[in-house]
Amino acid sequence: MNISAGIHGVGMVATGVAARAPDRITQMIYVDAFVPADGQSLLDLNEVTRPRMQELSETGDGWRVPPNPTPPDTPAADLEWLSARRVDMPIKCFETKLRLQGGPLTLPRSYIYATRITPRIRSGHSPR
Repeated sequence: MNISAGIHGVGMVATGVAARAPDRITQMIYVDAFVPADGQSLLDLNEVTRPRMQELSETGDGWRVPPNPTPPDTPAADLEWLSARRVDMPIKCFETKLRLQGGPLTLPRSYIYATRITPRIRSGHSPR
């Protein structure tokens, strides 16, 4: 069994790979990822960030955008690790529309929606 998994924006890439090699993949698993249809881009699927990303690419050097801000409750150790690895991305990664060769995917697909868990504060007023 060959399973392809896509996390966040990689859902675009995983979907494109599955469309090109459907005989080599038996199931798709999307983990908090974008699930595109033929002809969609990341900006099509994430309309909320479209204006910000287009503005950043136009006010910068015209071809790249910086990473989104990290959530304010990100632990310092995680922030340090993330900051060392996050880089600007070409705006074309977000604008390019996916073309599914061979038509829509018919592979079995699963989706895992990740939610942020708020840390529990221990106090006399906290329910148990």
